[in-house]
Amino acid sequence: MHEMYDDEIKKNRHSAKPGIQESMIKGDLHSPFLLHISEGSAYKHLALEDYLFSHQIPAFLFYINDPVVIIGKHQNPWIETDPLRYSFARRRSGGGSVYHDTGNVNYSFIMPRKLYHRDKIFSSICLAFEKMDMKIKITSTWALTAAGKKFSGSAFRQSNRMVLHHGTLLVHSDLDQMKTSLTSPYTVTDLKSTRSNPAEVINLQQLNPALTTPMLIETLINEFKNHFHFAESNLVLPILNSAELVNLIEFHQSTTWRFGDWMSLNTDYVTNPYYREDIHEKAGISE
Repeated sequence: MHEMYDDEIKKNRHSAKPGIQESMIKGDLHSPFLLHISEGSAYKHLALEDYLFSHQIPAFLFYINDPVVIIGKHQNPWIETDPLRYSFARRRSGGGSVYHDTGNVNYSFIMPRKLYHRDKIFSSICLAFEKMDMKIKITSTWALTAAGKKFSGSAFRQSNRMVLHHGTLLVHSDLDQMKTSLTSPYTVTDLKSTRSNPAEVINLQQLNPALTTPMLIETLINEFKNHFHFAESNLVLPILNSAELVNLIEFHQSTTWRFGDWMSLNTDYVTNPYYREDIHEKAGISE
């Protein structure tokens, strides 16, 4: 499927050179930006963001995850989903929980703080959608809406030198499965964690049936080419094959990171209506 996306994008870009996923973009201050397009495991993609952020490698990523619930850094999984039924991951950025599947495109900017301008990124996204004859709006919480419904949410992480800005774009996601996956069957008393704010959502294909994932990615890349210049590089290959990235993937898969401060289904704050036996075993938790 990764090859299918790359092939269609290459057909649309007449001047493209082979290996777009290994390209680089050079920013306003001549900082190289890694461009990478991928699909598959959310743990791999979150680990790649970690690697690039910690090594201060500017990047512009597009990735498509297998079905998974992604919770924010400060969220309680027992509130946001049913961790005994659905795959879930925890990201390092804040904000609320989201559902990803192959009908959702994720974009991610990792760049030096001196290059980062949030308004510039969102205005470029809006211009890209205008070129696809779609009118969108930006909310006060940096969500993107169309026809009064949300199709994109954003989250952020920053250090003294770097900024991570990533978001979702619903193209043709399974909205019924999204609603089910983001519903918790538990009654939880927890004043510590960040709660999600559910919104009515819409797929972009409901507004433009001709829109495809490769078309969306291609249009966004072309719009950002107005601000960044492309050049080839094989930098991504050693990163993807590095032992450090493997360790980061294992970290994101670990129950310690995914469950955080809420490892145990503690009956003092959770009422579990479905399960009473072997609950920790099902969740992959050892007491």
